[in-house]
Amino acid sequence: MRRKLQQFQVMGQDIESTTGCPEGDCLAVAAMVALSFYFHFQMSRHGPMVFTYADNWSWLTNDEQVMLQCFHCMVRIARNCRLTVDFAKSWVWTTNAKAQHRFDKVRDEIPEQVCLIYRDHAKDLGVTINYSKQRRIGPFRERFDTAIQSFQKVFALDIPMKDKARLIQSSLYPRALYGAEFTAPSEDYFRKMRRQVCKAIVSDSNHASSDVACHMLLPNLQDPFVFAIANLLRTLRRYLVLDPIDAMAIIDVASKFDGKRPYGPGSALCLLLARVGWHITSDAILVCGSESLSLHHSCNSEIVRFLDLQWTTVVHGRCLQRKGFMEEKVLSARLTRRVFGLFNEQDKKIISQYVCGSFQSDSVKAMWDKTCDGKC
Repeated sequence: MRRKLQQFQVMGQDIESTTGCPEGDCLAVAAMVALSFYFHFQMSRHGPMVFTYADNWSWLTNDEQVMLQCFHCMVRIARNCRLTVDFAKSWVWTTNAKAQHRFDKVRDEIPEQVCLIYRDHAKDLGVTINYSKQRRIGPFRERFDTAIQSFQKVFALDIPMKDKARLIQSSLYPRALYGAEFTAPSEDYFRKMRRQVCKAIVSDSNHASSDVACHMLLPNLQDPFVFAIANLLRTLRRYLVLDPIDAMAIIDVASKFDGKRPYGPGSALCLLLARVGWHITSDAILVCGSESLSLHHSCNSEIVRFLDLQWTTVVHGRCLQRKGFMEEKVLSARLTRRVFGLFNEQDKKIISQYVCGSFQSDSVKAMWDKTCDGKC
């Protein structure tokens, strides 16, 4: 491969590139995997826990001497592979001053040009990872606010309700709730998201039930809270297959956590489930009232169906003060969606407001057939 170097407005001559693979080339993926295996093998010989993901390398140890050995090993690996380590983007994970003091005692064994940066949290792949139990929700809030602003575009779209729901489910939910499995955002975030969904699909009336709008109308739309829980449970299910020991450690934290601030996926799952009276046992069994589901023996579709069914009970309980909801008879969300889907688009826009409890103006009511007696 040959490259040309540009400095300001001057383009240089072709030079041969003898290191690395072209970015975007499928060979670059294979080379990165091979390099990660080589790094993992060489570093593991010194005894730490080694982690690799693409060009992110790390290791975990409580021994400063092992840390130094690994540091020098990493430098040799990079030099042998003709790579450059960006120490400005590298840091030491530590959560107390004692660890920093231990590392500072061996500071003279590290080259002078290397500046050790100590951190108890870091932003990795768009998610803030906490190494301590302090809660940091700033990056999540920024993405959430950006996604909420995108709802303005959905309001203006003249498309069927099911297409709006598909757009919200596939685009806005993932953007707004990215990292929710680590931060366990407060109920205010989910309430705000439901209100935006209700405004985009049904009505901007404050009387319209956003819980009903997000759960009872369209089959391809989940409640944002269910979306976040389902993502976390499906990830845990996959993790149980790939690494059952670490996965069960996360589930064990989720079953025993009694704090108020989440610091990882286990504690976040516990806090999210507790808001609606659910919990997970140390055997990876999700308990929702009198019903339960095992993550060991359930596929992704079964997890989603189970959550959907149990969320109907939650929505019913929140709407008992509304006309038409009876405590002894829980409405069927699946049946409601199926019947609602039989109407044409114009009727859906009108009927959805009655289903969600939104008041209609006289101009909207005038769209009804004149022969209608109003009882429908």
